[in-house]
Amino acid sequence: MAKSESEKAALPAWFLIVGIGGLAGIALGAVLFFGGGSGTAASKAAPQAAAPAPKAGAAAHSDQHAAGVLTNLPTTFEGWKAEIDSAKADSYPALMDGALRVTDTALRARVVETLLVTWLNTSRESYLQYLDQVEGSDDEGKGVWPILVPAFVKAVPQLGEKAASSPDLEEAVEWMTDYYAEQDAPAALEWSKKWLLGDAQESAFATIAGQLSKTSLDQAVALARSLKSPNARTDALANIGSELGKQDPQKALAWAQALQDPAEKAAAIEEVMWSMSDADPAAAAQQVTRLNNPELLQSIGSTIAESLAAKNPANAMQWAEAIPAGAAQNEAVSGALSGWAKVDPKAAFAYFQSKHATNADAAEGIFEEWASNTPDAAAAQAKQIADPALREHAVTGVVNGWLNGNDPQAVEQWVDQLPVGHERDVASAAIVDALSSEEPQSAWDRALTIKDAQVRQQAVLSAFSGLAQNDPANARAAMAAQSLTAEDRKLLQPVLDAAGKAPQN
Repeated sequence: MAKSESEKAALPAWFLIVGIGGLAGIALGAVLFFGGGSGTAASKAAPQAAAPAPKAGAAAHSDQHAAGVLTNLPTTFEGWKAEIDSAKADSYPALMDGALRVTDTALRARVVETLLVTWLNTSRESYLQYLDQVEGSDDEGKGVWPILVPAFVKAVPQLGEKAASSPDLEEAVEWMTDYYAEQDAPAALEWSKKWLLGDAQESAFATIAGQLSKTSLDQAVALARSLKSPNARTDALANIGSELGKQDPQKALAWAQALQDPAEKAAAIEEVMWSMSDADPAAAAQQVTRLNNPELLQSIGSTIAESLAAKNPANAMQWAEAIPAGAAQNEAVSGALSGWAKVDPKAAFAYFQSKHATNADAAEGIFEEWASNTPDAAAAQAKQIADPALREHAVTGVVNGWLNGNDPQAVEQWVDQLPVGHERDVASAAIVDALSSEEPQSAWDRALTIKDAQVRQQAVLSAFSGLAQNDPANARAAMAAQSLTAEDRKLLQPVLDAAGKAPQN
């Protein structure tokens, strides 16, 4: 889905929703949006779901839910309430996974709502991470959203002031709106008209326009044209292009090419091509070549080539290499080699060495795919590369691919065995980038070991940003590290100041 700059400047969702009609407005909004009346579009919005078997949730926790799954589910609300009240914040994902498995629908709804109130008051950022895991699961959370969203709307009026004014809550509200737009775009439109204002409303409309196009292109375009913000309008038309591209790529492309505004036309065409590349990469390869748009080709060529390589690496390489030399060809070649590496990394690397050894990004992509499946073999091959610059990219790819396998300890042990120098520093920086959000303290400790001044500065900033966001008090203590220079502290102080001003979990 296209994202607009207006989203970044939107007013807090609590102000936008509660400021209109108070807490009662939220409750009424829940009735309108999730059912309770008869004969309205909104009453059809909430799908009925059987008890899901979600795959989301944290992998490990430090308390009684250390396995990441609540094995002995309470059978009463009182039992669930005791579990929720005694749990630590890092156990909420496991508790939610357990609550979603409750087969009594009334009990489940009450437990999920109660847990959400506690979770959103305590650790909104981790709730957003949980939503990300739900969306990234094999079924994209299809059985989870119909339970989470109604409970979320009921939970919001019960939140404390700090939680209510949090930007993280705003993001969660937008996420829930996105889901209902997929389920019932007209109902989502009416809800957004009633309960959202300003940039937040325009952002919601941009999302809803894409979903409306599934049933009425005219209504979708009319909604897009009604938006005052040029960014939101462009996003809406891009979303329409994306949805049309999934249904009828050729019709969608003709529609996008007929748009008059250059920015809107470019955005819509690109989204159509993204949809086409998912559904039919061969057709996308032919079409993007006909369009003869170097910028578009550079943007999407890598994805098309990677998809082609999954079925036929030779054809993918032939298409990529036929692109005129330059940035677009480099991107396409990198994508083709990455796709090939998923199937046969040794063959992909051998071809790379024979024909594209100067494309460092391609080397990084090959080794990332290689290490995602067989990290030891990829690591051994990367260390044998003679060219220092190329080896550095390969090592970075190994680190990123290995981390995809969720084994940071093994990655760190391997990096620590590399010779002291720039290559090891760059590998450590890749670890820092990967860990700075989820494990900021570990990222910070590693960032301080980096010797290269430029690499170290970027890594220190990345790790410190994670620390400041998760635990400002710990970040303030980290500023006292003896290894920090005056220049480091000058760089980090604004990050700490910003964290101190932002609403905290």
